[in-house]
Amino acid sequence: MSSVGSYTLILDEAGWIGPHLKMWLPWLDQMAFFDGGSSDGTLEIIKEYRNHHPQGYKIKLVENKNPSDLRDDYVRLFHQCMWSLETDLALFIHPDMVPENGEAVKNMKDGICYLTHMKSYAG
Repeated sequence: MSSVGSYTLILDEAGWIGPHLKMWLPWLDQMAFFDGGSSDGTLEIIKEYRNHHPQGYKIKLVENKNPSDLRDDYVRLFHQCMWSLETDLALFIHPDMVPENGEAVKNMKDGICYLTHMKSYAG
């Protein structure tokens, strides 16, 4: 069985991050977040999950103090976030994306890999 992790770049995602964590955390072995300097409560929501949710140990958070990084060097940030995972497979997931079928992640772990439809909270 393979392990599956996600990596997500975030900046002021307070409206999306709670539902994102609620939907993905049960299915994934690890979640890595790279923050670009959020000031809207996003970090507090992630830390609350990490510190108090039974599966919070799966969450890795990198707090970046330079928001210009999210505008100037996406490739480096993608790699930094992705390589922080300790899983066999890595999925990039935008913060407002949720699986329509979380069972697809379980199937990836079992070696049956296929894509699932996702929908955005943003519409």
